[in-house]
Amino acid sequence: WFKKILTRRVDPGANPISSRTCHRARWSQRDCAVSAVSQPKLAYQPCIMAKWGEGDPRWLVEERPDAKNPGNWHWSEKDASKWSKQRLGELLSDLCLEGEAGTIRTTDVTVTGEATANNRKAKLIFLYEMQIDVKWKGKTASGRAVNGKLNIPNLSEEYEIDEVDTDVTMSTESSEETRAIKELARKKYPALVAEQLHKWYKALREEYSSSLVLPTKEPAKASATPKPVADKPAKEVGVKIHSQKSSKAAGQLTCAKFSLREDFDCPASLVFETLMDEQRVSSFTQAAAKIDSRVGGQFSMFGGSVEGIIKDLVPYKRIVQAWRFTSWPEGHYSNVSIDLSEGEGKTVLTLTHSDVPDSDLERTKNGWSRLQFGPMKSLLGVGGMPFM
Repeated sequence: WFKKILTRRVDPGANPISSRTCHRARWSQRDCAVSAVSQPKLAYQPCIMAKWGEGDPRWLVEERPDAKNPGNWHWSEKDASKWSKQRLGELLSDLCLEGEAGTIRTTDVTVTGEATANNRKAKLIFLYEMQIDVKWKGKTASGRAVNGKLNIPNLSEEYEIDEVDTDVTMSTESSEETRAIKELARKKYPALVAEQLHKWYKALREEYSSSLVLPTKEPAKASATPKPVADKPAKEVGVKIHSQKSSKAAGQLTCAKFSLREDFDCPASLVFETLMDEQRVSSFTQAAAKIDSRVGGQFSMFGGSVEGIIKDLVPYKRIVQAWRFTSWPEGHYSNVSIDLSEGEGKTVLTLTHSDVPDSDLERTKNGWSRLQFGPMKSLLGVGGMPFM
């Protein structure tokens, strides 16, 4: 049976087997010839393999940037322990405090534990469990030397960074002036340490996110970044919705307006691209989404229960949409404006949603907060433990 698979029936006048046509099957002409009694007009010859670029397209291997992990589907991780220990050492050393009681500064930093950056279905998940010991020293107002330690026992993804405990101890013999120095450290250092930990976490995401989530087969669609357009006022830029139909039900609607503000500890570009990428939107909403990320492009979310048209895009700054629930009267669209601004190591998202029917006001408002922005922060690895 193996011989039959590797051979084909040809004219008996054809050249029999040669090492050039199939070097793996070294059969003699006598072995491959068929008896003239049984099949006088046929002989067997090995198949010649298809040339490069030929053959059934279903078996051709294609070039794709995410070949190692197609669609970023499989769990992948990188060890961030060494990098984190080095970065935390840099951020937590030489932190100085001054007050009436004296001056102190941190010196040696010791970090134990581990940290990993993970990707699953294009979701970024950061897991870490570390303990930090920091030595400090200083002088009282009278010039007496003092020293002690800062201990951070529970730096973990299970807690918000602002909830991390910072214990302050002093090694120097206790006195009134040394206790004043310890009190200075106890009051001031926790906030200063938390600020440095936020810087570490932001740097952790930036360092490992880009290499973990591979570009997809269609990079233009995955990046969802439209061509830059001029930053013009909303009145001059946009697209009219020609599909609107006036109906009696739509004309009788009483509508309202609301605004929301959300803080994201990541660049505005990442927030913008996530909102415009249908794969990421499907991930954090846990429902089907389709987004044509260009001005005039249509979108649908939550399996088609929300639909609309993109009216204006200013890359990394602004998104304007005509937005509606499909249960609303035909032709009625509300207006959504999302503005992004960066400052102080975070991105502020301001949403303004107008022309929302009164009957759906709370449903719409809660949907943005609970079903979109909350899970979106988890997807980006900000604001707590990412959802699985």
